[in-house]
Amino acid sequence: MLTHLKVRSARATLIVATLFSLFGATLVGFPVTNASAATHAVVDCGLVNTMSGWPTTMMMLGNTSCIVQAARTGKPARYVIRSASSVTSKRKTFDGYPIPEPIITTYLVLGNHKVKVTTDQRAAGGKLTSQFCRGLRSGGTYPSSPSLIGPCHH
Repeated sequence: MLTHLKVRSARATLIVATLFSLFGATLVGFPVTNASAATHAVVDCGLVNTMSGWPTTMMMLGNTSCIVQAARTGKPARYVIRSASSVTSKRKTFDGYPIPEPIITTYLVLGNHKVKVTTDQRAAGGKLTSQFCRGLRSGGTYPSSPSLIGPCHH
């Protein structure tokens, strides 16, 4: 168990926090905070798992206002969405339904007009891609995903 981690920059903190959340790990005392915390801390805007309840229900709710506001102000923040791909995994639900491989999209606010969006489709046989955009606004593909403000580049 990792109990101490020294991170020297907000960007490194953001990257480490995202990796921990993607792998379901927790770290006691890690400087990821809620939206009301200190000015230099990375704001954790949450993880939305749209595969919750698969296959009969899909959770589509998520509060994008946290990450959209962070993008407007330039405050370091992250927001993660875990959604279903069209590729079926070898896993099944307790009642026998196949579970699709996930696609993980991470929105990272790195500063003023700097938003990095990483889409990880490797579990579904795809690629890990990143793009940098000028900002975010509410109202993306799902209610839980923000839309990008361009220009965006890879």
